[in-house]
Amino acid sequence: MVSASGTDYYSASSNDYGAYVYFTSLISDFEALYDQVLVENDSALNVSSRLYGITNSTYETLIVYSSIGINDKVLSLASEFQKLGECSFYVSSGSLSFRRGMEERDYVSARNALLSMETGLSSCREAVNSISSVELVGENNESLRLDVTGLSSKLNGVEGLIGEYRRALDAAEVPSNFSVFISKESPMVLDNVTIFGYAPNMSSVLLVVNGTLYTPELGNGTFRLVYSFPRTGTYEVYAVGVNSSGSFKSNVLLVNVTRIPTRIIAEESRGEAVTVSGYLLDYWSRGVDRVPLKLVVGGEVYPLVTDSEGFFNATVNVSSEVNATVLFAGTSLYAPSNVTLLLLPAKLRPTIRLFYEGGSVKAGDTVTITGTVTPDISIPLVIYVDDSPYTTITARGDFSFQVQLGEGTHEVYAYFPGSDELQASGSNVIQITATPISYTTRILLLLAFLLLAGLGYKFLTRKKVQPVVEEVAGERPVEAEFGEASPDVLGAYRVVYRFLRRLYSLPGSITPRELLSRFRGEPFYNDLEKLTVMHERGLYARMRFGISEALGAVKRASRVIITAIVRDEL
Repeated sequence: MVSASGTDYYSASSNDYGAYVYFTSLISDFEALYDQVLVENDSALNVSSRLYGITNSTYETLIVYSSIGINDKVLSLASEFQKLGECSFYVSSGSLSFRRGMEERDYVSARNALLSMETGLSSCREAVNSISSVELVGENNESLRLDVTGLSSKLNGVEGLIGEYRRALDAAEVPSNFSVFISKESPMVLDNVTIFGYAPNMSSVLLVVNGTLYTPELGNGTFRLVYSFPRTGTYEVYAVGVNSSGSFKSNVLLVNVTRIPTRIIAEESRGEAVTVSGYLLDYWSRGVDRVPLKLVVGGEVYPLVTDSEGFFNATVNVSSEVNATVLFAGTSLYAPSNVTLLLLPAKLRPTIRLFYEGGSVKAGDTVTITGTVTPDISIPLVIYVDDSPYTTITARGDFSFQVQLGEGTHEVYAYFPGSDELQASGSNVIQITATPISYTTRILLLLAFLLLAGLGYKFLTRKKVQPVVEEVAGERPVEAEFGEASPDVLGAYRVVYRFLRRLYSLPGSITPRELLSRFRGEPFYNDLEKLTVMHERGLYARMRFGISEALGAVKRASRVIITAIVRDEL
């Protein structure tokens, strides 16, 4: 979640523990599958089909969301588990087909099934090795690796089962004709297939693929060659064998090689604009890179090109519900594909603003914050204090809420999580400082009040004594008789003058007006200004003040002193 000020408040979890738990569970499922394969249970085929579907769906889901921050290691694991699902299907289906071929004495089908099991086992071992090498991050930042020990042991058992099948097939099969077969009748271009056959009494065998000679593995009256067709089209395949009687030609296979199937995974993302994004994948779920696509929305066509990972995206204008189709026309290697999506209009993002003009507060005080939501619609807001949910309110137009804050500086913001019609939105961030309650200062405050109250009483009730001379910078000496109103005003000012000069280490030459200017903007400035004016009137104009005015001067003097000492408490 990003605030209006640009602060990212939320991010995806920084550990992979959830993925670790999920994939550990999948490993247990595959171990259970191979337990059934090893006891030749026919239901293993259904289990492997289900696991293949789960792993394929997991990978496709993660690859769609990889553009918004899915961990690359998790995506890599999902890809390897998808491969494990596919090759496990080949192993389980091959086992079932082999047993049926042997029962029906269809030894060609049985050998083809055996080849499928061997290919599947090899691919599964590669996938398991890759899975074991991926390092994930746990909840406490510890390193986590998936335990594949049990699964590897099961695959070793499958290797032993394949050996038993091969020996049974060799014992039962009595080759009589020089013949050639292929593991897939209509293979895809670049897909590995096995060309195999029977060569009784042949000392050497050559395979011919569209006129090109290849030397296959030869042994026990059989031969085989793993081959991938480089282009689409029809290929002529046969074998030539040699023995003491001469050379012989096998049957001829016409192999139709097709383009690699593709599929498009796409989704709509509704924000301030509508975005269509996704991947073009081949049969093996690899991204098809650098190929053109078309996105058709209503009557508009948006040309697209996949990147090196097969990813594409486009931002489109949508004012109402409309179908969109992503089209891939195909190439010489890849078959065409398409997918259709239902697009909805872009979502409106509400604007949320918070306001606070109160400055710092005391810890524990209740603070009222106001805000506005535009447009004028009712939405739920989660109020956060220091990135933790504090309360939830319903806001529309102008709104307000209250928070209680502990000591320190706090950040307050509001967040709308979004809805079917509106985008998620965050407010600006309000910073509020809550100062601690100082009981020591409050005691000083009380003592200062008592002291100055006593001083005022002394000024107003003291009997007349001999004149004394009090000096303030810039004044002429004044004979002040305590007990008279005017000198009491002058005395109150002189107490303040001396106090401020000492508290702020000011020079003794500073004049009353310079002193006043020095504290412009301070909380006690108004009291000091009025006290200074009374001082000037009493000193220069010889104005005499009444009892109430003298008391007022003493009160102002006390407020100046108290505010200067404990200004943040007032």
